[in-house]
Amino acid sequence: MNRGGKEITLRIKGGFMAISIIFFAMGSTSFILYVSEKLGEYVRVPLFMLLSYFTLSTRDLYDHGMAIYKKLELQDLDGAKKALSMIVGRDVEHMDEKEIIKSTVESISENTNDGVVAPLFYLIIGGPVLAMLYKAVNTLDSMVGYKNEKYLHFGFFSAKLDDVFGYVPARLAAFLISLSSLIYYRSLSVFLMSLKTFFKQGSWHPSPNSGYPEAAMAGALGIRISGPQYYGGKLSFKPYIGEEKKDIKLGLIKESLYLMLLSSIFMVVGGIILHGI
Repeated sequence: MNRGGKEITLRIKGGFMAISIIFFAMGSTSFILYVSEKLGEYVRVPLFMLLSYFTLSTRDLYDHGMAIYKKLELQDLDGAKKALSMIVGRDVEHMDEKEIIKSTVESISENTNDGVVAPLFYLIIGGPVLAMLYKAVNTLDSMVGYKNEKYLHFGFFSAKLDDVFGYVPARLAAFLISLSSLIYYRSLSVFLMSLKTFFKQGSWHPSPNSGYPEAAMAGALGIRISGPQYYGGKLSFKPYIGEEKKDIKLGLIKESLYLMLLSSIFMVVGGIILHGI
């Protein structure tokens, strides 16, 4: 589908593909839930939970982060680069240890929204069907939403759709990261710094959403992330986010993962309270 044609033609093809996949994801999820209701509670409840679980990436994100951490702990730089390449789209070959740590933290913060808070947000307001819709949108964006020559027009619809669906969750994720920093570090100053960075620098990122959780995480950890990065051998300049208040150390990966886990717990508790009202 993504071959030749004018700009408008590629955008129409990309839009048709995205809508088809989204409707299939929603339709199949709705059908499974409908059948499970007919089969009774003992089938419906486990299937509801299983479908909900499939929309979340909490465990995968934690495992990937810890895989990078363990490789660096063993001073296996090549292994760490390989593990990092599984969760980022940028070139990793030229990175040193500090750059690997910063890129890992950046990815964890962005995916705290994409893989945890956002699907939980849609799960809370619309159940597995809406959560699966978001999962399909986010997966499409990660597959064809790149602003390069190959996908610029074909992935246009998927990228814009992801921007729309991620708008509210991204800002919620940023706040939850800040709130988690208050609990984890037991420090009001860290919490306020995270909030300040979130509000002041979240919009600096080229993405309308990614910068907010990244800014909240950078503020909480007291580090500076983003900046110049290579994609497909081409240098891409992104504004720096955060301030260099701490040295870049391996433990930052674990700290960012703990803030991600706390954010997911706050989101789940919030959902339980909301549905209990």
